[in-house]
Amino acid sequence: MTQAQINISSLLQGQSPIQALSPLAGEAPIHTPSPLAGEALTITPSPLAGEGWDGGTPTQRWHVIRSKPRAESTARAQLERQGFRVYFPQLVKPARVRGRWLDRIEPLFPRYLFVALESGRQCLAPIRSTVGVTGIVRFGTDYATVTHGIIENLMRRADPQTGLHHLEQPVFRCGGKVRILEGPFERLEGVFERYEGEERALILLEVLGRETRVRMPLDVLIPLPAT
Repeated sequence: MTQAQINISSLLQGQSPIQALSPLAGEAPIHTPSPLAGEALTITPSPLAGEGWDGGTPTQRWHVIRSKPRAESTARAQLERQGFRVYFPQLVKPARVRGRWLDRIEPLFPRYLFVALESGRQCLAPIRSTVGVTGIVRFGTDYATVTHGIIENLMRRADPQTGLHHLEQPVFRCGGKVRILEGPFERLEGVFERYEGEERALILLEVLGRETRVRMPLDVLIPLPAT
């Protein structure tokens, strides 16, 4: 199964969070629609020593918070305990454990959370000393803020019952390359020919210099990126 993570810098440069989903080297791509095209980062200066006050009508801005490694949940709990509104998007990612596919819940943006502040009512100072937090994302002296549209679309993309995001399952295409994860042909690469029922597929392999067709369970295959 594909290992992937969201690149937070891509989000801050205006890319869709879904477009920022990038497979690790050598892994298969995840084909996911891009619902947030056109959204962009808004940079808002903080006029009073960077504490988030603007002296005007209170307006809510989403700031990007960086947590300590694997401390996103701790940071969220501590921030919410102080009365901050926090959005910590998570995804369900299948992982292969002892020959079986299991669902694991992981951060959509590892080490990053979003906090909504009412400018003029709340300041950023307490966030920096919050347990689990390492800092607040800045561009120079300005704090980075993400548009409401991006956050709202992220929320809409999540499962309405669990609030979790789901990655699409790998799609096998006729003529596409695949890698075998286990069994006598482990780590070999072949060509996907066709599905054989709901759980198996016919794979064309080169074995000892000869092309051989082999029926394989789908759960031991991953698609490879096109070259």
